[in-house]
Amino acid sequence: MSLDASTTNTSSTKSTYKNLFVLGFVFFCIFTSYQSLQNLQSSIHEDEKIGLASLSVIYASFLVSCLFLPPVLIKNLGCKYTIALSILGYILYTAAHFYPTWWMFMTASAIIGTCAAPLWSAESSYLTTIALHHAANTKENSDAVITRFVGIFFMIFQLSQVCGNTLSSLILKQSSGNSTNQTYMCGADYCPSAPIVSTNQQTEDSTVVMLIIIYLVFGAVGAISAMLFLDNVKMEGENEECTFKEIMKKTFRSFKDWRMLFLMPITAYSGMESGFVFAEFNEAYVTCAIGIQKVGFIMIAFGVSNAISSYIVGSITKWLGRPVVIICAMVFNIGLVIWHHLWETLSSSLFIFFVTAAAWGINDSVWQTQTIAHFGVLFHSNKEISFSIYKLFQSLGFMVAFAYGDYLCVSHKLYILVCVLIISVVLYGVVEWSERKKNTADSIKRESKYYKSVRHIREMQLLNKP
Repeated sequence: MSLDASTTNTSSTKSTYKNLFVLGFVFFCIFTSYQSLQNLQSSIHEDEKIGLASLSVIYASFLVSCLFLPPVLIKNLGCKYTIALSILGYILYTAAHFYPTWWMFMTASAIIGTCAAPLWSAESSYLTTIALHHAANTKENSDAVITRFVGIFFMIFQLSQVCGNTLSSLILKQSSGNSTNQTYMCGADYCPSAPIVSTNQQTEDSTVVMLIIIYLVFGAVGAISAMLFLDNVKMEGENEECTFKEIMKKTFRSFKDWRMLFLMPITAYSGMESGFVFAEFNEAYVTCAIGIQKVGFIMIAFGVSNAISSYIVGSITKWLGRPVVIICAMVFNIGLVIWHHLWETLSSSLFIFFVTAAAWGINDSVWQTQTIAHFGVLFHSNKEISFSIYKLFQSLGFMVAFAYGDYLCVSHKLYILVCVLIISVVLYGVVEWSERKKNTADSIKRESKYYKSVRHIREMQLLNKP
């Protein structure tokens, strides 16, 4: 990795960690606004269908963008300016809430979906690049450094859940009185055919405007921070020819790598389990049992545990190894699913909801950090396209989770999660076993060459003796 002459030298540890924390802060600002607005779509719009339609447009444009746009922007603009440019799409989406007509909102949704792919691909490429550079300078294991950096980044990033949900809970005050719940089929028994009927608590327009202005400020601070404080890291191959035709060739060539295909299920699962938390857990467990006014506070517990766990998981992976962490996460995840089958939400105390949300935060931190770190380790030579494919797989998981959301009962969704989880971990294990076998064979070859050279030198010394 090298740097442009106009940028700060990132060879020192201090500069590397500065870039890491600035990157995390930028994403914290952006997603403090975006994630909160996403959670509030049905509450701040008179037309409830506009939220679901917006989500569909976002993920549809995201999928299309993943196929070709990120490598083109990253190779021509670099990660720093790709991130700064993509943030403008998020700011525009936030501003669209001032005038949420269908045509305005769908246009903004298409733009933010298009911007999301290069934003996340640039983040992953930037993070992997500075991690590899730091590993080379400090002589540390690159796998361990990438995992640690990813953990630190997601620790900062997940704090956006805490900040965003706190703002929305405090600013969007609910009217007096509790929501009335007319269905007693909460938890695993909840089905979309038996919707929750609650009192409609409208929020004043002035309050919504104030919240949107605050979120716009967060977005602007994120964009300014990226431009002023993030070093413009130049990656290998950045000056190579980058036409649409070449990008498509490299993208489809990447799909021929069997490791990429075998990691597709576990990457998609990271999206599915997150989708379950944001949709089913909030609706079938929290809203159904204790009311929608508690969702923001419950999700704060999710954000706090996710942030702390992201850092811890990123650190302990160095000592335990990724396979052990993944297996422990699978067992923990299956335990969560069993708990959600047995949980009697209507008779539970509020404390149990907070603990369960925190448990989902721990679970989510493992899948989010370990899947992206593994991609960074395996495909670091082709970062831009590989991380575009990673986000493509993950968004497919989100889409699947939202697609069957209105048709299946929660118990069926829990069964699907367990099946996909087991298949994903098995295929991941195949990739891990293959890589370890390959590394062992390479090590043996290197040792063999070393001993052969030593033996040859000794033989020559004996021949040259008088």
